[in-house]
Amino acid sequence: MRLSHKGCSQRHEVKWFYSAASAKSSAPSVVKLSFAIALLIFCSQAYFSQSAPQVEKVEPPGWWAAHSINPVRVLIRGKNFRDARVQAIGAGLTVGPVKINQTGTYLFVDVKIDRQAIPGKRSLKITTSRGSVEVPFEVYAAIDRAGRFQVFSTDDVIYLIMTDRFSDGDPSNNDPPESRGLYDRSRPRYYHGGDFEGVIQHLSYLKELGVTAIWLTPWYDNVNHLNEHEQYPDQPNGPKRKITDYHGYGAVDFYGVEEHFGTLAKLRELVDRAHQLGIKVIQDEVANHTGPYHPWVKDPPTPTWFNGTAQKHLANVWQTWSVRDPHSTPQVQRETLDGWFVDILPDLNPKHALVDRRHRHRCNPSGHFSIRAANFLAPVDGGDQTRVSESQRRRRSSGRRCRAHVLLSGRAPALRWH
Repeated sequence: MRLSHKGCSQRHEVKWFYSAASAKSSAPSVVKLSFAIALLIFCSQAYFSQSAPQVEKVEPPGWWAAHSINPVRVLIRGKNFRDARVQAIGAGLTVGPVKINQTGTYLFVDVKIDRQAIPGKRSLKITTSRGSVEVPFEVYAAIDRAGRFQVFSTDDVIYLIMTDRFSDGDPSNNDPPESRGLYDRSRPRYYHGGDFEGVIQHLSYLKELGVTAIWLTPWYDNVNHLNEHEQYPDQPNGPKRKITDYHGYGAVDFYGVEEHFGTLAKLRELVDRAHQLGIKVIQDEVANHTGPYHPWVKDPPTPTWFNGTAQKHLANVWQTWSVRDPHSTPQVQRETLDGWFVDILPDLNPKHALVDRRHRHRCNPSGHFSIRAANFLAPVDGGDQTRVSESQRRRRSSGRRCRAHVLLSGRAPALRWH
């Protein structure tokens, strides 16, 4: 008898012969038969798992009806997307052309939302020749503009808050179950307990100080274990030790909220409470890089998604003068513009059209604010966007942690270059 299964990535064949002679040696035959059956089951599972599309992440998970950015480009991460087509399930959604990367692990699709679409849950159906899967996509209600979307200016008193180091208002999130062991106030680069609740409890104090706007360091979800790529000594001249990304610049999910700071609902509460006191909220939008553990690093959506790879890239040399000096060398300019921050943080490639589009759409779907700042784009009043000059682009690129400070309570988000 001969078994052959062509569904495996490599063809495996198992042969055995059953005869009167081999029957006398039943033990070896049983072993061979068991091995063949196990191999056949394994290959069948591998065959079908490779065939059916699988979804791991949808970015963004929803969008607003009547938003000035429409259609919105949705990035879907998963497996087995080759030759996939996408269908919108639910009223008010229309999908455009689909782009799939070479490995079949990322799918780009433009989703257009009817201006009169009723808010609520919809889905996107991804279909290939061997299977299909539906993923949720939500239409959000338009945000009430009253008391929101006001620009900040030199008239504002802006108070910068590093959330983790400000105030511990909720000790229950100091050592979350999904990221145990990262809280230790005796270690300078571990989480120290500051959170959204701590900011909320001090809003009146900030108001009394005369503060008109608070700028919070990034609240994106960070990796749930120690950062082994970036290590520093706890004391001068001491041994280097692994750290946490308590500062917020090690994002692994731009649509998630760091659990040490609280929840998305608590962040919404913070914004609402600040608005009630007439305090604006500014988000630190990291448009320049991801954290070293972001899924894009090991499996980038396109080969040029980043400037280089984790194995081969330029290191930032901090020579920001070079982007303004016409006599600087091209090499120094490249290292300054495209180098990885501290030679560790993956530098996104703003010259890539898909990366540029992603920045325009990237937001935290809280229902209270949307990020409108983008690489090469400066939002202006009325929701329009204008292309910035080459000199402005180079100023932006020279800041390895480009902080597009986007108002969460301003009419049109203001964008400042640092």
